[in-house]
Amino acid sequence: PAEAEMSAQAAEAKAQAAEISRHKEEGEQLLEVASLVAAQLGLLGPTRRVLALYALRKTAEPLRPPVAYRATSSTLLVAEAYTPRLARLQVTDGSVIDEIPVGPWPVSVAVTPDESWAVVAHAGNDTVGFVDLNQGRLIDSLWVGDAPAEVIVNDAGTHAYVSLRTQAEVAQIDL
Repeated sequence: PAEAEMSAQAAEAKAQAAEISRHKEEGEQLLEVASLVAAQLGLLGPTRRVLALYALRKTAEPLRPPVAYRATSSTLLVAEAYTPRLARLQVTDGSVIDEIPVGPWPVSVAVTPDESWAVVAHAGNDTVGFVDLNQGRLIDSLWVGDAPAEVIVNDAGTHAYVSLRTQAEVAQIDL
């Protein structure tokens, strides 16, 4: 009986060691993917590290990188198409400030020059959403046309421009 118990404990310890090893490998793969995505986006230094840290925190979710990001003076906004939300991260340490629910399939995000609003392209319902960053919530959405892909805000903060992938057009929005 004592040998059987010791054998069972050894088997359990071996299974736990294998599980720890698997999680470590998954974490290393995730960090590698996050670093590759950051490199493809041209991110350097702290911004790359913040995206990698955020990706590592998402190990319970499928291994998918964020689709878009936009840095402000103190935060990094990450559009997560698969969850649909906009994550706001602290640039200094990568901590999550908040995760703001947005429309379906957010594929691009832009920020007004005063950093009070984010404009998010929602490919899932052909809209652009307006997120009040001070309140941390989606305020309104506007239909813009088929398959919005990229969104930018002009330097004056008076207009947003949204590329419409299937229409080969750009929609202009007064802000």
